[in-house]
Amino acid sequence: MTDFPLTTFSLKPFLHSVLLPHLYPLLTNFGVLLLGCPGVGKTPFVIIMSMAVGRRHVRQCGSEGLKPGWRRAKSLDNFRHKAPQVQEALFLDDPCRSKVSMADKSFLTCDEDGTVKSRYNDTKMLRNQMRAYASNDLAEERFECGPRETVISEENFFSLLGDFFAGDKEKDVLAVLKRSIVFMFGNRALYLLLPSERRDAVVHRIAMEDVHLDLLDARDKPFYGKYKAGILESGPNFDVDLQREEALLERGFTKMAELENVKDYVAFVNDELQGKLLFQNAHIVPPSSSPSTSEDNMDAGRPVPPIGTLPSGRRRRAFVYPDRQLRARFSPPPSENLEELAQDAEAATLHDQEGEADAEMMAEELRAGEDVIDTGLSADEDAAADMGLID
Repeated sequence: MTDFPLTTFSLKPFLHSVLLPHLYPLLTNFGVLLLGCPGVGKTPFVIIMSMAVGRRHVRQCGSEGLKPGWRRAKSLDNFRHKAPQVQEALFLDDPCRSKVSMADKSFLTCDEDGTVKSRYNDTKMLRNQMRAYASNDLAEERFECGPRETVISEENFFSLLGDFFAGDKEKDVLAVLKRSIVFMFGNRALYLLLPSERRDAVVHRIAMEDVHLDLLDARDKPFYGKYKAGILESGPNFDVDLQREEALLERGFTKMAELENVKDYVAFVNDELQGKLLFQNAHIVPPSSSPSTSEDNMDAGRPVPPIGTLPSGRRRRAFVYPDRQLRARFSPPPSENLEELAQDAEAATLHDQEGEADAEMMAEELRAGEDVIDTGLSADEDAAADMGLID
């Protein structure tokens, strides 16, 4: 197949802006292993990556007769009927696991020419030819992770791979992991392992935008539906997205060329992804542990808005500047009324001063009354005593 209506920018924003710009340069050196339940978009995801890498091979060859594409099958025997071409990816889509030996690691060894043992004849493959293996065999998650966790432990990672690698030797499993980029689409997150032969290699946990449930963005989903129905129709942004995709790939390959070897680039990508995940997960509100908080009202996983953007609670709606008539009601009085207002204010001040004087006089009279001593005399006797007529 050589035509497909979707591009890198048909995927969700985290994939085309953060993840794939770093992963595209690795697809010419390592295979891709995708594990998870059907329905998340593994097949269009692989085809999008195949077409992007194939278009770069075509540009490098400089031949107008070549077209990027992919060859999809359920058995390695289907690939032996045609000579391999570097711009055509090989895609094993949910094959019978018992017929594919993990001890034969040539299918995922993309950095050299090789052959893979098939039922009748060996299948030939070319160096730097993209190869992908998709399967629905993924164990159910039996571990818990917090909303802000960006990695999973070694034990939890290998528990997910238990069904797919059942019966395989550990050295063969590690040899496969050394040669492939592993996507695991769980029920709670997408788990990503970059090529590494170490058991304790970092396994990224990606839960944002629900990429583990659906990889495609809503913008171009209708065109993929038409494609499955036999109608090839691309969106209005298809040509522009191809140019953006080309620039995205060239930046990634340029960055990888700046480093000494591929292992250094893998370490660089691991650091970059963890930095992005930690930054974005820092804005996620964890579930409240308060017993009084209702589970229906918890906003676990909701991004925290920047400081200063939340309403204070006092303002119920946006401020609207009053119109001209409303402002006229509260305008200052005309200049001819200023003298009258000043006289009223002076009269009010004098009235307040007189009231304060009366209040002070009453207070003095009360204090004087407290000092009077009862002598037991009548009122006339008191008056005579004051005039000195009696003792």
